[in-house]
Amino acid sequence: MADIIDPTVIGFANDKIRVLSDHLVGIKDGLDTSKIQWVDTILGLIAANTNADVVLDGSEADGRTPLTKGDLTAIAGAMNALITALDAPGVMSALVKAHSNPRNPLGGV
Repeated sequence: MADIIDPTVIGFANDKIRVLSDHLVGIKDGLDTSKIQWVDTILGLIAANTNADVVLDGSEADGRTPLTKGDLTAIAGAMNALITALDAPGVMSALVKAHSNPRNPLGGV
């Protein structure tokens, strides 16, 4: 089989696949550490709150949309879904292989 020399494919590999792989490897690290904090600390701290209770983080003063406990819970669910997808067989090894700026042997950034 011949090597791929088409400039469009090479550009896609370098400009999209490698860049996205860099981002996804970093995101995976952030997801893993956030999940640990969510389970080990945050769930206990917000257990008594209702889903409508607002996180008073100064967002109203600086124009960001306020977050509620329900929002945090929904985002934690999305984080878990992403972790599951990225932990599927072969996914992280392919991302680590493709990402262009590995900083350690495990592929974390």
